[in-house]
Amino acid sequence: MLAIIPKPEKLTILPGELHLANPITISGDGEAKQVLVQFASSLEQFFALKPTSQEAQVLLEIREDMQEEVGCEGYLLDISSEKVTIRAAQPAGLFYGMQTLRQLLAPEIQVSGYSLPCLSIRDKPRFKWRGFMLDEARHFFGIQTVKRVLDWLAYFKINTFHWHLTDYQGWRVEIAKYNLLTEVGGRRAGSQTRSFSKQFRGMDLTPHAGWYSQDEIREIVAYAAQRYITIVPELDLPGHFSAALAAYPHLGCTKEEMEVRMEWGIFNDVACVGSQETREFLYDVLDEFSNLFPGPYIHLGGDEVRTDHWRDCPECQRVKGENGLKTISGLNSLIMNDLGSFLQGKGKTPVVWNEALSPSLDKRTVIMHWTPVPFSLLKTKRALQDGYQVVFQTFWESYFDYAHSFIPLKNVHRAKSLDQVPRGAWDNVLGVQGALWTEFVADEARLQWNVFPRLAAKAEVGWSQSGDRSYVDFKDRWGGLRSNIESLGLANPAPLEASDPSSYRRSLALLHDVIVDMQAEQHRWNLVKSK
Repeated sequence: MLAIIPKPEKLTILPGELHLANPITISGDGEAKQVLVQFASSLEQFFALKPTSQEAQVLLEIREDMQEEVGCEGYLLDISSEKVTIRAAQPAGLFYGMQTLRQLLAPEIQVSGYSLPCLSIRDKPRFKWRGFMLDEARHFFGIQTVKRVLDWLAYFKINTFHWHLTDYQGWRVEIAKYNLLTEVGGRRAGSQTRSFSKQFRGMDLTPHAGWYSQDEIREIVAYAAQRYITIVPELDLPGHFSAALAAYPHLGCTKEEMEVRMEWGIFNDVACVGSQETREFLYDVLDEFSNLFPGPYIHLGGDEVRTDHWRDCPECQRVKGENGLKTISGLNSLIMNDLGSFLQGKGKTPVVWNEALSPSLDKRTVIMHWTPVPFSLLKTKRALQDGYQVVFQTFWESYFDYAHSFIPLKNVHRAKSLDQVPRGAWDNVLGVQGALWTEFVADEARLQWNVFPRLAAKAEVGWSQSGDRSYVDFKDRWGGLRSNIESLGLANPAPLEASDPSSYRRSLALLHDVIVDMQAEQHRWNLVKSK
């Protein structure tokens, strides 16, 4: 059995084997040489790769005439008794072909070299968007951990890093025009512990602080680009806004001073969308985001918006009336469209959580589906039919902060929510991603435990065709990659059938809160439809 994750589209074993000497020599011309240089740099700690302009054991080729066959990210990998040849239409395809070769090689440097079976692989991804979301608003990890995460993503051919940088409990990115966002919003006095339940929670009064300077952001963006990973930053608004309000109270409806939240949960703290001064602030922040993150997408949040303060705010009521909105919750779509238009003027595409979906939401906005209740999935299905592009980060198969026994590996690999995509709407499915919210994930060891092997299963959902995926086969291949995975610095992945009783109890408590909030959303939606 060959341990390759994600499973390739077509793999044919051929007679014979190839012996690769140590160090492995590798060559490529033009764009292929550029891939070679950056790949060798990223692998120098694992293999003694030796780039050469002479006849080599591994040959990389860019073949633009292969575009129709393998697309922008696919590749052909052939191993004969004489050499390895990797061909692709674009550099990204070569990079992914090299990741497959990397998985075929044992991580330990072999004095006598390596032996590989002769084979032929034709491979390309199923979805354009294959992602992972890391929340650093709740717990800040820092530049080295993020770089390691990006290495893991590249290894499993994941091409999108959704970076959740702002929330109630922290603001983690420097904004030059508003320095208090990090000086005040990047710090909190403590953190809730043990449970989401108010009855059983504890409080650790150890201060928590951290944020990324703009230079660090640029360093991480460049590091990701070398691995063909696009970063999608998230500025969560108009809810989840406490850290910004702690720094600049006038941005809220009440103008009251407050502190960065130490507790987890959903709060009434919202941006005052009726205030032109607040909108100018958001334009300024998004302008800096657009300059810092060159990728095509910026996530605007739009989820779990409590409207209590909007109802009591004269400015918000004025804007509601001026725009003929039937309900106060319509302000959420209004601000999403306004900021979305601003981003489109910057050459960016806005992304929002599926709670922001409404009949008036601009169809150029990408919907990220997460909610676990059936009526929300029904709305997302209708959105697909209406022409919205959708990324599936569905709760029951994507939320890696929940216990492994609560969101089991089998659920992730099965990806049952994709069965709900309407016939004829598949072209509007951008892709899938996994997520790690970090309320109870405070260090990298716990991050690894929560994320793996579930993220590898999600990578296979994003890359491999559904008919080619076998859960039993996946588990065997994961076991076969174990020594390679350890060489990545993944020292603490969970066992295949992991259980964690304390995490399971927290999962139940949080799910209760999520469902209560979703029921409230359904009630608001029913009110809109009835008028």
